[in-house]
Formats: sequence, C-alpha cells, structure tokens
Amino acid sequence: GRRRRGRLKADDPSPLLHQRIAEEVKQLSDQGCLFGEIADQLSCGRDMVTKAWKFWHTSRGLDAPDGRTRRKSLTRKQAA
Repeated sequence: GRRRRGRLKADDPSPLLHQRIAEEVKQLSDQGCLFGEIADQLSCGRDMVTKAWKFWHTSRGLDAPDGRTRRKSLTRKQAA
C-alpha cells in the first residue's frame, strides 16, 4: 500500500506497470479496441489501462482525452 511505497527508494530503475504497457495500450486503442478488451489482452485491470492511456499522453506533454470524448470517437460502443 501507500506506506510500503513511501519506504521504497525513489530511484528504483524499474518502471511501473502502467508505464510499461502505455505504448501497447495506445496502439490497441488507435485500432479501435475498447479498454476492457485491451485489459483482457494485457492481463490487467481496466483501471490500469486508463492509467497507462493518461500516462502516454501526459509523458508527451499532451492533454489526455477524457473518457466521454474517447467513447464518442469509437465506432463500436461495447463488446459484443
């Protein structure tokens, strides 16, 4: 939890999970995959996919689109 993270060294070289999967999340979302499908493919939770999506944008100095904007751009709204 939060207590444990506070005791870890700040210069730990290993990136966090959302940082490791951010590029793949972006590629899959550009292909039109839903976040739930991406989470299933990457064996993680949908919240982690959302965090990776936001990290990808903010690490490049971009504003991360909110969920409503992204959903409006999708041609398929839910998994069949």
